[in-house]
Amino acid sequence: MHHRQSYTSFLLLISIVIAFFQTSYCTACCKSPWIGFQRHCYMFQTDTLKFQNAEDQCRSVSTSARHAHLASITSENENIFILETFREIWPEWVNETRPSIWIGYHDRYTEGQFQWTDIGRKQYTNWNPEEPNDFRGKEDCSAMWVDNNDNGRWNDLRCNNINRFVCKIPQHV
Repeated sequence: MHHRQSYTSFLLLISIVIAFFQTSYCTACCKSPWIGFQRHCYMFQTDTLKFQNAEDQCRSVSTSARHAHLASITSENENIFILETFREIWPEWVNETRPSIWIGYHDRYTEGQFQWTDIGRKQYTNWNPEEPNDFRGKEDCSAMWVDNNDNGRWNDLRCNNINRFVCKIPQHV
């Protein structure tokens, strides 16, 4: 009986350690102004740009070994991390009318077939109810609402709108 309790305790400890390393911030892995989360670095931009200009800005900080893009979001935890980090960095901004940030999800090439700018797979979405709706046939780029009412839900917007944005790059190995 004692052996079984020890083994169970050991497995619980291992699970906690794994969970910690999967979700912990790695400030040593990402140099300022980048912020680490789950083996990636994120740069939160105050500039307001059109979707393609924001993607170009992210790509301009790429290195030969690591490529930056508008953030692809692969899980609810990552979505919450981006939302809460924006709210923490710019708390006054979330009180603006429907503030949103560009994320790297779009259907610019084929309507209804969304893809990430980093060519990542569609594993997770967090659309606002009745979105994406391609309003008036002109909404092909995705943004996350960061106000206090929408809880990080996504909306498709015109790519020529201007928004703040978040870039994502893999951490150093």
